[in-house]
Amino acid sequence: MQTSQTATDLIKTYEGFRPEPYYCAGGVLSIGYGTARNYRDGHPIQLGDEIDEFSAELELVCHIREQVEPALDRIFPNAGLSFPQRDALASFVYNMGGGNPKRYETLVRLVNERAPDHEICDQLVKYRLAGGKRQLGLYRRRLAECCVWLDRPFEQAQYADWSTNWRDLTGYVQPVPVIPEPEPEPEPVTKPEPVPKRQRFRGRPRRTIKAEQPQPEQPQPEQPVEPRRAPISRRTRQPHEVPYRIQRDAGLKPLEESKRAMGYVYQQVGTGIVRVGAGLGLGGFGFVAQDPVLSTTVVTLFVVGAVFVTGWVLREYGDWKRERGEYEAQQGLY
Repeated sequence: MQTSQTATDLIKTYEGFRPEPYYCAGGVLSIGYGTARNYRDGHPIQLGDEIDEFSAELELVCHIREQVEPALDRIFPNAGLSFPQRDALASFVYNMGGGNPKRYETLVRLVNERAPDHEICDQLVKYRLAGGKRQLGLYRRRLAECCVWLDRPFEQAQYADWSTNWRDLTGYVQPVPVIPEPEPEPEPVTKPEPVPKRQRFRGRPRRTIKAEQPQPEQPQPEQPVEPRRAPISRRTRQPHEVPYRIQRDAGLKPLEESKRAMGYVYQQVGTGIVRVGAGLGLGGFGFVAQDPVLSTTVVTLFVVGAVFVTGWVLREYGDWKRERGEYEAQQGLY
C-alpha cells in the first residue's frame, strides 16, 4: 500500500525548501525538502550544491517510495493501517528514520496492538526533542501528524504553541466505553437459625393426661358352656384325605378295615410266590435233564420246595389276617 499526496504535502510543509545544503537539528547535512546524506542516485550531498523545487520534490517522492514505505511494512506488519494513518506514520518515519525503530518502540507497540486513537496520539506528541531540547517545530509537526491520523486537516497545526492540545486541535471526543451492566447477584439463601433445645418445645401446649374414670360394669349375657373335647392330633387325616374305595361320607376308616386290607395284601403276595416257585420247578427239571453234571434231585427239590413253601406260608398268613379283620369288624371289637 502506497502513501498518498497528503504524506508528501505534510513532509514538504514542515521540512521546508532550501536550495542549498544545510545542517538539520540532528547535525546531518541536508538539502531541498530534507533529503539527507545522499541523493537518489547515491551521490553524497556536498557543500556548494544547489537544487530547484522540482528536483527536490522528486528526491522526496523517490525517498518515500524506496525507503519510507518499506520501513512502514517492516516496522508495523500487523497494524492494519488505513490511508490517513499510513500517511501520518510516513511523515513520522521520514523525520525520525526507519533504521532504528527502538527509538520509538512504545509507539510501535501501541500501533501494532491496535490501541485506541487517544493512546497513540498521546504517545506521538512526546517525540518533540532534537539534540536533547524541545523544539516547537517538532511539536507542531507531531500535532499535524495527529490530525492526519484522525483524518483531519493539518494546516491549522502550523500556528500552534506549547499550550495547544491535539484534542482541542482535532475536536476529538473520546468515546465512552460501554460497560455492560452486571448481572444481579442471586439473593443468598439464609437458613433459619437452629432453635436451642431448651426453647424448642416451649411453644407447644403440654398434653394433659386425664385420669380414667371407672365405668359401671354391665351384666354380660350367659353363654352356653360347650363340652371339653380332646385336641385332635396333627397326624389325624381328615375325611377328604382318606382314599376310600367305598362311600366318601362313611366316616373314618376303623382299625379292622386296615387289618383286612393287609391280609389281602399278604394273600396276594403269597399267591405270586407260589406261582414263581412252580415256574422255577418246571424250569429246573428241564434244565437238569439237559445238564448231567447238575442232575441231582436233592438240589432241585430243595430250591423248589423252599420257594413253594415260602409262598404257601405267606398265602396262609394273608388268609388268616383277612379273616380276622373281617371277624373283628363284624363284632365291633377295637
